[in-house]
Amino acid sequence: MGKLRAFLSYSTKDRKLAGNIKQQLEYWGIDVFLAHEDIAPSRQWQDEIIDNLKECQVFMPLLTKHFRKSEWTDQESGMAMAHSRVIVPLSVEMDLHGFIKRYQALKLVVRALDDSCKKILLAMSADKRLKTSLQEAFVSSFLASKSFDEANNKSELLESLGPYDADQLNRIFGGSVDNSQISGAFTAEKKLKELFKRNLDVARPGVKDSFQKTFGLVKSADKGS
Repeated sequence: MGKLRAFLSYSTKDRKLAGNIKQQLEYWGIDVFLAHEDIAPSRQWQDEIIDNLKECQVFMPLLTKHFRKSEWTDQESGMAMAHSRVIVPLSVEMDLHGFIKRYQALKLVVRALDDSCKKILLAMSADKRLKTSLQEAFVSSFLASKSFDEANNKSELLESLGPYDADQLNRIFGGSVDNSQISGAFTAEKKLKELFKRNLDVARPGVKDSFQKTFGLVKSADKGS
């Protein structure tokens, strides 16, 4: 399954903040489209914006004091609603207005952007239209962890973004064995052991054996010579 695609609508005066939000969300596996960053200069950018609005699953208007002054943000919001996209407003310093007033905004704290982006993930996870895609994006991101710190940090959301189906759980267990940056990370190891013990019945035999050996869950009497 492909990544969860999000369209971040923003005023060009908030370009830096929008770029930071994109970076944070892509760290968690979300594919974020920024109109002014992602469109090649040679393309007809209005058509490209429309195409990406059609392709995205979630629309995120970045509500700052500049948002309503932008020529295009309200039009992008209207198109997103016309195409029945999931709307997740991100409020920095502006109240909701127009059609998006009907949605619950998420307060974005610029000085704690990493925590705010985690709350965005949790909010998307609560929406049944996004949950499976979000889980797939997160699991892929977690299993691709490139350091102990990254594995530890991402493991903090393992339980919160569940429950997972049997295929996802076996991917998590098997992929964690294959990635030494995960299996050697203290917090990730603890979280994975808890998840494994709660879902022991769905672990496939080969995955189960590998996980138990890698994470020290095999009793000494069972290890053999």
